[in-house]
Amino acid sequence: MRNNINVEGILRHLECEKTNNKNKIKKETTLVTKIKPLNFFTRNEININNALYLLEHKRNRFITIRKATKLRINEVDDDIIKETEISKGNEYIMIKYEENEDDNIEGITRFLYNKGEKEYINGVIESYFYIIKTFFQLQKEGVIYYNFSSERMKFKDIYNPHCLLYDFETSLMERRININNTNKSNIIEYFYKFITKSQNFTFKPFEVHVLFYLYKIEEQYLSKYKITQIIEKYVDNMGIILKGQNEKIIKEECHKFMEQFINKNKEEIMIQLISHYKTWDNYSVSILYLHLVENIIQGYKTQMRFMSKFQDILNQNLSQNPNQRMTIETTIEKFNDLFQYWN
Repeated sequence: MRNNINVEGILRHLECEKTNNKNKIKKETTLVTKIKPLNFFTRNEININNALYLLEHKRNRFITIRKATKLRINEVDDDIIKETEISKGNEYIMIKYEENEDDNIEGITRFLYNKGEKEYINGVIESYFYIIKTFFQLQKEGVIYYNFSSERMKFKDIYNPHCLLYDFETSLMERRININNTNKSNIIEYFYKFITKSQNFTFKPFEVHVLFYLYKIEEQYLSKYKITQIIEKYVDNMGIILKGQNEKIIKEECHKFMEQFINKNKEEIMIQLISHYKTWDNYSVSILYLHLVENIIQGYKTQMRFMSKFQDILNQNLSQNPNQRMTIETTIEKFNDLFQYWN
């Protein structure tokens, strides 16, 4: 697997901004500096940044890297070494992000906090529409965010529902998991790094939970008994998130999807499950916004017709069977029709 990236040169084209339009006054962007270990995930972040950096409207949707350079330990102040727990035996990289850190509001909970009814509803609807369009933009650039949660959204101010995504260390590059571009063993090896990394599985769909167990078990074939065990663990672990949904129906849906894999080779199952990667961001954002929409329905009892149809879109994208979920593009089209009706 190719990991030998020349980090010193990889972002050379990012060090200076284009100055074609000299007459246009440009607001200075604050650079937030972070020191990180130079490993697979920071290299992954840099590669993804290269795909996003030259996008015309990137600053409205992503927090990107301006500059990344290898760190020479002898040039770093001792206090910084202690603060960041740098050890002299390892390689590190200094990354400068284009971010106004002090101004951003982190997480949709903080963004919606203390808003009145109308502002709260508008904030939920408009931020959802914006974030799914951001995911669509990522997919067009061959990136699956894979890292979404309620805290992965940064808002520029309390009035602007257009949020920024950040932290692409554990995002996926489509060319590395697409069976048309990569052989199966390389896909399995690549995804292993992500599935075994410590992470929050709350916003991950059912098949990603199954993948986690498949990477852990020693059996090479998946029995009906093992499938039942995996489904029981999934429902137990996701109890709080699945609260309010019919547990029996969820289990039946999981079993119906998984029965095709009974006594099948584990690696073949992994490849089939990973192939649903384009639905994962849609699932993640849907599980968050379903709870927000339910809060509106229960708390405000307003816009019920619109919210009911909004729920239908979200629920379809939360199917335990990834084949039943909509693509992001179809979701945008359906929500756009609903949004126009609501306006």
